[in-house]
Amino acid sequence: MTFRRADHVLVAVTDWPIAMKTPVSGILAVFGGMIAASLLGIFVIPGLYVLFQSLREWVKKVAAANTETPPLDESALVAHAGAEAGSGQQSPTPR
Repeated sequence: MTFRRADHVLVAVTDWPIAMKTPVSGILAVFGGMIAASLLGIFVIPGLYVLFQSLREWVKKVAAANTETPPLDESALVAHAGAEAGSGQQSPTPR
């Protein structure tokens, strides 16, 4: 079946009353979804980026604070070397 231009015009004219009866809720849902997606992309996503970035930096700082070892003084080194000498193990040579 081939369509002529007049058939398309006829379909457009006859479907006009049906198009006018389209529920407004469908149109509002489409525009509401577009507005919601725009607001999400503009405000929520950058806010989540800032939140997760600051959380990442905080975790990194806490992990670095937990892995720091306090500097040893010489008396602790001497006591450690004396304990190894008494146990029969050799202490490492000083550099």
